[in-house]
Amino acid sequence: MIVFKQDWRKYPKAIVDTKTPNKSFLNMAALLRDMGVDHYYFHLALLQPELQGVNPHAEGLTRDERARVLYECDNNPWYYLREIVIDHGAGIEIDDKRFRANRANIAAMWLLLACIDYIQIQPRQTGKSYGTDNNSLWLMYFCYTDTQLNLITKDESLRKNNIARLKKLRDGWPDWLNRNTKKDDNNQISLSCQDRNNKYYTHVSQSSEKAANNLGRGMTSPFIHIDEGPFINHIETTVSAAMGSTNTAREIAKRKGVPYCTIFTTTAGNQEDRDGRYVYNLMNEAAVWTERFYDCFDRDDLVKLIKTNSSGRSVMVNLTMSALQLGFSKQWLYEAIANARSDGDNIDRDYFNVWTSSSNSSLIPQHLAKQIRASEMLPTDQWISKENYIFRWYEDVDPSTWYVLCVDTSDAIGRDDIAVTLLNSKTGATAGSATFNETNLMRFAQWLLEFMLTYKNSVLVIERRYNAQTIIDYLLLKLPVNGEDPFVRIFNQIVQKRDERGDDFSKISTTNVSRPKHVYDRYRRDFGFLTNSDTRKLLYNNVMMNAAKDVGSKVRDKTLIHQMLNLVIKNNRIDHGSGGHDDLVISWLMGHWFLNYGINLSHYGLDSKMVMIDRNSGGKKMSPKERMEREEQEALMSKVKTLHEKLKEATSQLDIIRLEMELSSVMSKVKSTEDDGMTLDALLQEANEARDVRRNNKYGGRNRQASELLRYHS
Repeated sequence: MIVFKQDWRKYPKAIVDTKTPNKSFLNMAALLRDMGVDHYYFHLALLQPELQGVNPHAEGLTRDERARVLYECDNNPWYYLREIVIDHGAGIEIDDKRFRANRANIAAMWLLLACIDYIQIQPRQTGKSYGTDNNSLWLMYFCYTDTQLNLITKDESLRKNNIARLKKLRDGWPDWLNRNTKKDDNNQISLSCQDRNNKYYTHVSQSSEKAANNLGRGMTSPFIHIDEGPFINHIETTVSAAMGSTNTAREIAKRKGVPYCTIFTTTAGNQEDRDGRYVYNLMNEAAVWTERFYDCFDRDDLVKLIKTNSSGRSVMVNLTMSALQLGFSKQWLYEAIANARSDGDNIDRDYFNVWTSSSNSSLIPQHLAKQIRASEMLPTDQWISKENYIFRWYEDVDPSTWYVLCVDTSDAIGRDDIAVTLLNSKTGATAGSATFNETNLMRFAQWLLEFMLTYKNSVLVIERRYNAQTIIDYLLLKLPVNGEDPFVRIFNQIVQKRDERGDDFSKISTTNVSRPKHVYDRYRRDFGFLTNSDTRKLLYNNVMMNAAKDVGSKVRDKTLIHQMLNLVIKNNRIDHGSGGHDDLVISWLMGHWFLNYGINLSHYGLDSKMVMIDRNSGGKKMSPKERMEREEQEALMSKVKTLHEKLKEATSQLDIIRLEMELSSVMSKVKSTEDDGMTLDALLQEANEARDVRRNNKYGGRNRQASELLRYHS
C-alpha cells in the first residue's frame, strides 16, 4: 500500500493514473499540489499499469483482467475507492455515482493506512459516514484475514442503518468481485466474510457503567469505529476497556503489515455533559490535521510530528472539516439549515462543528459569532520547522507592514499550550498561528529567536508567567548578539510607562545593542505582558468585544475560532469550557490590547497613524455592499499573489499555460492597478524572467517518481 512517498519503491512498476475517469481524484491531486504538498499524487497510485483504462464494471472482462483487479483491490485501497465504489443512490449517470474524493475522506483513509487514531468531525449530510463505510468494507473484504471489526454507535436505529449502508455499497461492486456467500451473516446487526474469515460486529450504547466496561473488554480488534461518541452512554468506560483489549490485536496487525486504528466519527456535541466532555477533550488534545502530514518520510516521522503538536498522551489527529472545506457551497449550507427546521445550539452543532454548553452562557453574541465563523480560511502555507513545530500562515508577510508576534506561554509539559499568533498591525488580521504543547522551553526560545530574526518588522508581546522568564532571558541574551535591541523588539513596561519612568526610558530610548549585560538583568522583570486576574478581566471585558467587532471577519484560524466560540461565562467568570483551551484566544487578545492600548508604539517601529487603519475602512462604517466588494477585492489580490508566485516556480509548460490563463481571469476582475504598475503583462514578464533565472542555475534533480509525474503532466 502506498502511504508515504518512499512506499513507491516497493512497487517499481506502479504509475500515477492521470487517466482515471474519477475526476474528483484528479481534482484532489490538483488541490493538494496547490496547497504545497509534495506527495500530492499518492491517491492516484495504480500498482499495475495494465489496468489503466480498464473499466472493472464492464461486462466481459477476461480472467486475467479480473485477477488483476482483485489483486489491485487487495493491495491498493486508493484503486478500490477510485474505481470500484459505486453508490446506486447517488444519481443516474455513472460519473455521478463514483466515490467523490474530498479533503476529509482522503485524509481519513490515509490516517487509517498510517495506523493513526483520529476523530473526524463534520456537519451533517457531508459524507462522513459514506467515507468511513467504504473504508470499513475495504478492510473487511480485501485487506484483513481472520479478523474482527467493531462498530459502536448510539442506538439500534443507527446500528441498522449502518449495516444497510454497507450492504448497499457492497451491492455496487461487480458481482464477480463480491466474496459474500449464502453462508455469511446477512442480518441487521452484523456481517461476515467466511472467504477471509472476517466478522463485522455492531454494538449500541449501554445503560450501565458495568455493561459498558464488559462491552469494551470483549473487543479484541485492530479496528474500532465509534460513531456519534458524544451521544453514547459511558463511552469513556467502553473505550478505555477496549483499548486494553486491542493491544494484542494491534500487534498481530502490525506483524501482518495491515492497518490498525481506532476512529471516532461524529457531529459536535455538548462539551459539558459526561460523554460529550470525553470526546471533546480527546479532540482538544489531538493534533490538528494538516495536509503537510502527507509529506512525512515514514510513520515514525509522522508520529513525532503529531506528538509535538498535540497535548494528549495518545497519538491522535483532530480531523475537523467544515462544509465549505469539503467543497459544499454557502447556498447548499443555507438550504440544509433551512430544511433542518432547527435553530440555536442544534444548528451550531450539526452544521458549524461548534461544541455547545447546556449549563453556561455563550460569551460571543450570535451576530458576531456568525461573522467570526465565516472568516475561517485554509492556511496559505504551513511551515514545519526542524523542531517539528507547525506554523500556519494566512497571508504573505508585507515588508512595509509591522506585525505583532503574540505568545501565550505555558510550561509545555502536556497541559496548557504555548500559543502563538501573528497579527497584521494595519488590519488586525490573523497572519499566522501555532500551538505547541510538549516541548523543551529552550528549544522553543531558539525557534522564537529565529522567527524574530527572520521577520525583523515584528514586535514580540509575550505573556510573563509560568516559566516564560526563561524564554525572555534567552532572548535578552541572544537578541543583542544578533544586532537587535530587546527594548525595541519586545514589549516592555519602560516604554509602556514612559511618563512614569522617564529616567529609565531616557536610558533605553537610544538603540544600543552593546549595552552591558547587567542592564538587561536589572530590567528583565519589565519585559512581557503580565497576566493576572485584573489583566485577564481587561482582556476579556474590554478588548474582546471591541476586537470582535473590529476584526471579527479576519480571525481566520480554525483553532482560534473554535476556542473563541467555545468561551463561556461560568461562575461570573469568562473561561473556556471543561477540557477546552483558550491559549490562542489569550495570545490574540494580548496582540489586540497592544495595538489598541500600547503606548509609544513608534519606539517599536510602528507608525501609530497606520495601526489598525484598515480594521473598519479607516473608521468609516461600510455598507454591506461596500464590505462585500472590499472583501472580494482583497481575496482577488491574494489570489493574484499566489498565482504569480506559482507561475514563477512552474516547470511544466502545461502548468505555465494553465496558470497564465487563471491569472488573466483573476486580473480581469481586479479593479485598476495600473497606477502601481501591476498589470497582467508586467506580472507575466516578471514570472518569465524568474523562470529564466531558474533555468540558468543548477539545481539538484528530483527523485524518479516526481520526475515521471512532471513528465506525465507536461
